[in-house]
Amino acid sequence: MEKGSAWFKNILLVMVGLALLGGGVYFLKDKMAFFVDSVPTEGEVVEVTTIKSRSRDYYYPVILFKASDGLSYTFTSETGTSAAFDYSKGDIINIRYLKEDPQTAKMNSFIELWALPMALLVAGLTVLLSGGNALYRKFKRA
Repeated sequence: MEKGSAWFKNILLVMVGLALLGGGVYFLKDKMAFFVDSVPTEGEVVEVTTIKSRSRDYYYPVILFKASDGLSYTFTSETGTSAAFDYSKGDIINIRYLKEDPQTAKMNSFIELWALPMALLVAGLTVLLSGGNALYRKFKRA
């Protein structure tokens, strides 16, 4: 039973690694499409909203910007911070927005645009190689 269990665990690692890689590719494709279709500009922090969790508070900047259509839009960043002083009212932030849909905007930062897909890709590759290497060694011995 021990032998079959080890095979199962390694096959499961490979499957989890592939799933993480798939998620990483999906989110990377989504973020790249946004980046290519979006327009860079600057926005101003007009408020910092606080979301309380069990262990700490998280602070999210609310950003006002003027789009190429001449109208002003606001959005709340998807990325928060646990340090209240990271964003202050009046700060100027680099952002990107969709010209066809200015209400779809994001901060132009590595964390907001690229961190999730990169983390999933690295985790997926690590888990896949770990499980794949173990399977290869077991297969070679058998």
